[in-house]
Amino acid sequence: MSIIFYFLAAVTIIGALGVVLSPNVVHSALFLVLSFIGVAAIYFHIGAEFLGAVQLMVYSGAVAVLIVMAIMLTRRDSMAQSNPSQKLFRRVVTGLLAGGFFFLIGLGIVLSPLPGGELGASTGAQEIARLMLGTYVLPFEIVAVLLLVAMVGALVLAREGYGMIGLPELLFVAAVLFCIGLYGLLTRRGIIPILMCVELMLNAVNINLIAFDRFYAHNMEGQLMALFSIAVAASEIAVGLALAFRLYQIRFTTNVDELDTLRD
Repeated sequence: MSIIFYFLAAVTIIGALGVVLSPNVVHSALFLVLSFIGVAAIYFHIGAEFLGAVQLMVYSGAVAVLIVMAIMLTRRDSMAQSNPSQKLFRRVVTGLLAGGFFFLIGLGIVLSPLPGGELGASTGAQEIARLMLGTYVLPFEIVAVLLLVAMVGALVLAREGYGMIGLPELLFVAAVLFCIGLYGLLTRRGIIPILMCVELMLNAVNINLIAFDRFYAHNMEGQLMALFSIAVAASEIAVGLALAFRLYQIRFTTNVDELDTLRD
């Protein structure tokens, strides 16, 4: 059954590479959706069905639609080179940095004395709801308010302008996803591609949270933290895309170098 996991991991990583390497921002958005679906499939595979469904609805659905809408609203005559990169020297240095970071993470995973945890029983919405409306009701309400404020702020800105796998395998996939996102974050110039890379990094964090919960904690808290992370990510992407749209209204560009002009 581990073959299924490796296939899903390959789909996720290929999608992430497409996000940071494609010169066409529309293709990057499609690759991002592919990576999101791969992460959701991994959640289903390790028994976190509720988080998998949330991943599909929030990331693969709502967030992807927001990104595509932002691209269409800021599109140019030619989309062939709509995802510009930094200079070659910076890309090489960033690639070495991301590769070194991944090497250190991989070394830590291999050398760390991880206890021999086993994949826990499959969990559903009832257990998460019990925690969400009990122990973590205050953080849940705070995240809900944060999401509401982010949605209102985005509107204002726009108006103004299951298998036999182990924990190390999941940690390696998360490390690759995080390092790919880090590389894209430091080498891309457009606000929208940068936001895509941030989403890749947040997905890597969520994989770690769910992996440790499913293999060791078995108390649903890791999955609940991942759920909060998804809500915060939705807020971040809404405000970030609104900023990109506002910048496009002012400068007819979404390059991050022009962000300081919003102060004028």
